[in-house]
Amino acid sequence: MRRYSLDPIYLNLKNKSISLEKDSFHHICEVCRNKKGSKFEVLIKEKAYLVKITEVFKKNAIAIILEERKIKELKKPFLHLVLSMPKFSVFEDVLEKSVEMGVSEIHLLSTSNSFVKSANKISIAKYNRWKKIISSSMSQSARSTDLILHPLSNRDKVIDRLKLKNIPGIAAYVNSTNTFSSVIKPLKDQNCKNIAMYVGPEGGFTQDDISFFKSQKILDFSLGEQVLKVETACLFLVSLVKYELQDL
Repeated sequence: MRRYSLDPIYLNLKNKSISLEKDSFHHICEVCRNKKGSKFEVLIKEKAYLVKITEVFKKNAIAIILEERKIKELKKPFLHLVLSMPKFSVFEDVLEKSVEMGVSEIHLLSTSNSFVKSANKISIAKYNRWKKIISSSMSQSARSTDLILHPLSNRDKVIDRLKLKNIPGIAAYVNSTNTFSSVIKPLKDQNCKNIAMYVGPEGGFTQDDISFFKSQKILDFSLGEQVLKVETACLFLVSLVKYELQDL
């Protein structure tokens, strides 16, 4: 059954109804061709509802809530992608795939080679666009829980945030002599509930970045002999961690 993510403003619990307007109407009724009588699930504020369209008008539609459904939690360990800010177009590809791959949170990080190093260089309009990408990807992948996107911050702030939750980290580094299997085994033995995966921007992490990570007990490793694009490295690393730690 198809599942769509909606803004809470379209939910009317008193009347047990959902209003489909603007982008949601276009996507659900015009693109996906749902009509009067169609049933599907909607996700609103991490709650799921089975709904049925009862009225379709020229620019909007009304659906009634048939029942509230239990949301399935993401598998543990929860995956935190700590990404040094790449080019915006690259990040949007990573963001879309991260939703599909079950990444729990993305932490945007400023390091030596980041495309953007200051949070004020990213507009509110850009963040709003990224929220729409998350919402659209959740609908397409039938994902139940939101991906949390943390604004761009310096490495001290990001690592402090993760350390407060005792989240261990591993960092992909092209010049590392460590293998993925050697750094993931201790985490597998610990049965950790969260894991942070650090990926560099175009140009990768510098030796200074890696030295800082090591001082914070973040283990570096190599993803192989080939130099990978940012989006490839992210998908490859997430896949490896899911395979090793989520019992796929």
